[in-house]
Amino acid sequence: METMGDSTPAAQRSFAGEFALFFVCLFIAVIIWLFTALSENYEQEINVGLSYVLPESQTTTIPLPQEAHLLVSSSGWQLVKEGFRHRAMSLDVSDLDDKPVLLTNNHLGLFTAGLPGNMHIVQVIPDTIDLHLEPLAERKVPIVLNADFMDRTDIVVDSIYIHPDSITIRGPKSLITDITYWSTEAIAGNGDSIIDGITPLPFPAVGSIRLSAILVDWHAEIEAAIEANAYLTINTPTNHAVDVRIQYSSAAEVSSLISAKDFNITFEKTADGTQYHIVARAKRKGLHTIGVYPAFIPITR
Repeated sequence: METMGDSTPAAQRSFAGEFALFFVCLFIAVIIWLFTALSENYEQEINVGLSYVLPESQTTTIPLPQEAHLLVSSSGWQLVKEGFRHRAMSLDVSDLDDKPVLLTNNHLGLFTAGLPGNMHIVQVIPDTIDLHLEPLAERKVPIVLNADFMDRTDIVVDSIYIHPDSITIRGPKSLITDITYWSTEAIAGNGDSIIDGITPLPFPAVGSIRLSAILVDWHAEIEAAIEANAYLTINTPTNHAVDVRIQYSSAAEVSSLISAKDFNITFEKTADGTQYHIVARAKRKGLHTIGVYPAFIPITR
């Protein structure tokens, strides 16, 4: 008679062989199932980056979407591959310049051109893209240094150098027509007599406007200003003579040369119509008006 001790090794070998055979069969079954499953078609949403081909000499007044979500139908194999890539496509809307909006689901051909042949689009989100095309224009405008020391009354800017001193802006004609200058980012003075730096230009608030430069190099020389007074006799709009004192600041070497011709004097009626507000605006570079005394005079007939 066989004892248990004699049959145990044979039984273990038999069990191990059956266990290995089971997993081999299971692996083959999973592969067959996976191959069959991935050969079927499924729907899935994919994200694509967008760029645009616009009509010649045309641009948009509002930013266009930079991404779209496509609900697509394709084989499981293709959709698995799409999960490992970010697809980008260029939409040619150059033939749609007479249409203010693009109904994306009515123009699926614009999107399928950038997809594999075995992938079909079910839906595009967004379903509407506002084009708002208009003529592309450009103009040259000066750069203005947005520096706190430019408007201070205790210093005088002797000279200032900016490079480039102007830039070309390109964009929709309606948006750039009224732009007469472009300011730099804010600059804070450090109290030195000579200050310089490289300062960025702020990006346009509207994405369809482009600048020919993004940085400016600048150099300024400043000196302390002195305060002084100019005493003038001026005529009011009702032809009455009035003596006024204008307190101003300027460079020391020109302070004694300041006269009435260096100020633009205007009379502004107060809201109740009983007084004139006397305003003196400096016309000379480096000259700052501190105050006018008296600032208000009664309107006399």
